[in-house]
Amino acid sequence: TASVPELVARAAADGLTHLALTDTNALYGAVAFARACKAAEIKPIIGMTVTVAAPSFAPSPVTPEAGHLVLLAANPAGYRSLCRLSSLIQGSPERELLAARGLTLDQIAEHREGLICLSGGRMGWVERFLRAGDLASAQAYAGRLAGIFDEDACLALELHGPGDEGIATAVVALGRRLGIPTVA
Repeated sequence: TASVPELVARAAADGLTHLALTDTNALYGAVAFARACKAAEIKPIIGMTVTVAAPSFAPSPVTPEAGHLVLLAANPAGYRSLCRLSSLIQGSPERELLAARGLTLDQIAEHREGLICLSGGRMGWVERFLRAGDLASAQAYAGRLAGIFDEDACLALELHGPGDEGIATAVVALGRRLGIPTVA
């Protein structure tokens, strides 16, 4: 993993004007990242990858591991929401168990103010359901994200190989059907 100064230096060398950093279930690098970006005249986007429990409406989990959502702070209220979500996990006496199981969507919904939500790509529940052939659960989950985050919900695409094109097409189609934008 590259260090924060290395990431920011590379972004500056590439001419980027904005750069995001996400830690899993925590904000460990947020302050150093924001300072390094400011020094390089790059707008920092602070985020967190949150582990998310399997939704209760799914017929059966497609995998025992928690899914992921990427949450990005759109403003100071979003940063406070990220701090609260991180504290739910990191402040728990059973933090390892909670991090492994993941937060529920209800817990996340309580702290959604100022956040932009990306569905998590191949580690998120939308794509996991699609890969398992469960379009109904993928649609229900994407709809729930849209219900929580409204226009700040996005379906994430990850294209790592030729086999990902079919899933990407399905994610885009689902987004169009539900009126949720897709991002890559």
